Amino acid sequence: MTITREEAESKEMESLRVHASALLSLSSPAASASQPTSSSSTTEGVFECKTCSKRFPSFQALGGHRTSHTRLQAKLLSDPAAAAAAAAERDRARVHECAVCGVEFSMGQALGGHMRRHRGETGTTTVVLADADDSGGATVPQPPEPMPDLNYPPLEDAGDGSEPELLNLLV
Repeated sequence: MTITREEAESKEMESLRVHASALLSLSSPAASASQPTSSSSTTEGVFECKTCSKRFPSFQALGGHRTSHTRLQAKLLSDPAAAAAAAAERDRARVHECAVCGVEFSMGQALGGHMRRHRGETGTTTVVLADADDSGGATVPQPPEPMPDLNYPPLEDAGDGSEPELLNLLV
């Protein structure tokens, strides 16, 4: 049995009508009232304005709000005194504050280096102790070995053959 082009188009149109009516029935207020709705607090305020940190429920609402900032900016550009005040505020140095101890830094990179103290990036060494009669072992965390202070000059070689064993292994 061969299907003509007209029959195929007719079936496709019918399929589209069924699909469209299903979408319309789902979008009608009666259908949405019968189905449970998700909490509006989870989706409310998802889009945030980067200029003033105000939140909006949709991207379109945020876009409309952003135009008010561009209008304000155009107004500032036409007024030299207001433009100078806005530039001074923009050029003001941002202070980066440590969330753990409250120390302030002028650069974010310095704060990142400081945060290593709080994170403990040096790590710890774990020693596993096992008894001969015990198949399992208890782990005891050990502090890391102290690093040599690089601010001091290196030790002079005594020259009497009393080098540390580690150096003798390399020879």
